[in-house]
Amino acid sequence: MSLAYKMIPTILLFWFLLTGHRLVLYSTITGACHPQAGIYEVYDSYFEAMMSGVCPPIMLLTLGCLLLRNVRKVGQGRVGPAVTAPQTTNENLSYVQQIDRQLTKMLLLQSFIAIPSFLPYGAQIIYSSTSTNWYKSPLRLAWENVFIEMIRLFSYLFYSTSFYVSLISSRGFRRQVLHSLKIKKYASHSDIGNTRT
Repeated sequence: MSLAYKMIPTILLFWFLLTGHRLVLYSTITGACHPQAGIYEVYDSYFEAMMSGVCPPIMLLTLGCLLLRNVRKVGQGRVGPAVTAPQTTNENLSYVQQIDRQLTKMLLLQSFIAIPSFLPYGAQIIYSSTSTNWYKSPLRLAWENVFIEMIRLFSYLFYSTSFYVSLISSRGFRRQVLHSLKIKKYASHSDIGNTRT
């Protein structure tokens, strides 16, 4: 059994301990689940803001930078014998450089989408929890509800645009989508070689 399979129970236990308190300390008020009033409500709002608003962009940037570093390390370390197959080595290097360019473009696009998607949601959660006891006029409440719904819609932006980010940044993905939709047929490498000869 691999290490990944051995770590699954530990990961599940960690997430259960991190979020399992909601099973006990949440109650149903007017048909919706809310944390119990008091200190736990404040803790839960900050916890939700961190987990939903701050951690996803940070994790995305961190994992993306690590992925780019590994791809660049593979590209720099891939040096073949110069006498036997210089053309194959150059083709492999250019392929790794293409992957590097595509990953860089994908990471930048995902970052530009993740920040306005997650950070306002976290800020909205903190604002809503700290301003629950404030006096607000009906007009202000209406405007706040409009902004809250807009921020919630923006929070789905990251998840709904991953297909388009892949479509923009990856030539191979575009090729597969067009081939699957039967819009454009691409010749295989063997067909290209046969037409050249």
